[in-house]
Amino acid sequence: MPKRRGGRKGTCQTDRQDRPKWLARTGPGHLAVPPERWGMQLKQWVAFVMACEITEEWDRLESEYEDVNLYHVCDSFVKPWTRNTGNSIALLMNNSSPLKLDLMVSHAWAEGMIECMIALLGRSSVMGVSLTDAIWFCAFAQYQPGDMEGDCGPGVAEQLALDPFKSVIASMPQLGMMVVHTSQSELYNRLWCVYEVNEAEMAGVTVSAAFSMMYLSSLEDDDDDDDEDGEDAKLRVHSEQAQCWSESDAAMIKRKIVEGPGYDALNKKIFDFRRASLSRMRSAWSGFYDWSQEGFGGSHEKATDFLVDVVNYAGFFIGFHCLLSFVDQVEVDNDDRDEYDQRELICERAEEVVEFFRDGFGDVQSLPPSFDQSKAKHTPNWDDVLENNEKLLSCLRDLSQFEAATGYLEMGSGGCIPAMLTNTGGIQDARHALPETLKKLFRELDANGDGKIGWQEMTSILRHLDPELTDHEMNVIFSVADKDLHTYSSKC
Repeated sequence: MPKRRGGRKGTCQTDRQDRPKWLARTGPGHLAVPPERWGMQLKQWVAFVMACEITEEWDRLESEYEDVNLYHVCDSFVKPWTRNTGNSIALLMNNSSPLKLDLMVSHAWAEGMIECMIALLGRSSVMGVSLTDAIWFCAFAQYQPGDMEGDCGPGVAEQLALDPFKSVIASMPQLGMMVVHTSQSELYNRLWCVYEVNEAEMAGVTVSAAFSMMYLSSLEDDDDDDDEDGEDAKLRVHSEQAQCWSESDAAMIKRKIVEGPGYDALNKKIFDFRRASLSRMRSAWSGFYDWSQEGFGGSHEKATDFLVDVVNYAGFFIGFHCLLSFVDQVEVDNDDRDEYDQRELICERAEEVVEFFRDGFGDVQSLPPSFDQSKAKHTPNWDDVLENNEKLLSCLRDLSQFEAATGYLEMGSGGCIPAMLTNTGGIQDARHALPETLKKLFRELDANGDGKIGWQEMTSILRHLDPELTDHEMNVIFSVADKDLHTYSSKC
């Protein structure tokens, strides 16, 4: 992972100078906006995480804890940067027009934030979720400092009185709910995550899973290749043991589980979901062992470590792209340039990423079959980029100059399904290209010309194109391409 090689001199505490100038200080007021409109673009979410990551406070946290998790981010960045505004990060970033969510993100607060970001970016691109789609991420959706002494509020109790999770689920987000798995924390040790996936399934909201490369690597590290029961044991959960900081929330969630499916049925549902979600990953990586034999002397461990680095550096490249898009919106006064202009800092941090893509591949001649080779067509001259900050900034602003970054992220998340179906794709255009390809098929198959094809017929068509598609992936594809979720209309 890139580390800063220098930085501003200071006290290593988050202060006003670290607060992004592009983050507004006023908003509509949290309680004036319904919870389903506490969304923010995926690009905004990534930009905020990266704005935290480039600060000295992040360095201090990283040196003390190694991985900076959401608890740290909330206390060191979210609360200080939103205090006494009465608005969440999401509402400050969309203060003139709050966003209705397209995708809810379920996650464990103890996960490493960068690992979570990279997993979310990769899986989003795989499923055709664009950087401009709106996500609902609780820590950034809800107002966090409201219970601090002297804050204007609202506090936690006032926000929970709106039952935000119920509102989010009832809104039937078009792209469903994505559950993020990372190596640092067991997702289902958090009782809210157990509750969220259960409620989403019961409401008919499509649930998909994001797995970080480090999470997948941790499964492999401890695995006996022939011990399927061993892997199954790692995927099983014991939801009855999950914890929640709030006793009243815990009592409410446990009551709903007992009155609903019960713990045994819920544990099986989560296990089946996890196992089905991993099946796609297994299929995508079917050629991995042959590839590691050729390029790494048969060392599976070295090959895995290399790919983890590739995916992580690609995530940082996309992260700097997102951050720069907001930094570019700020008019920097000459007097403030040294203190506030983050472009130079972004260039400094991005140089290490570029150096990796220039030098880090060493003798590696090819990437696994799961990498979309069409994204390797355009690669900048990295020596030129490193010598000229304007070229580096241009490359970060325009992802088409280095499409491989998106390809690497998708490689780490099982391959881009829309891209595989359309021979295009990724974060920028897969979501838009997929419906066009489907419509072409529909015109050939819509015998009665009513502009509709049933769910089962369309499932058969897509599985003919890709026999490995899981039920969950089918649901997510339909949530992207279909408006009524029963039949696909050519008018969509």
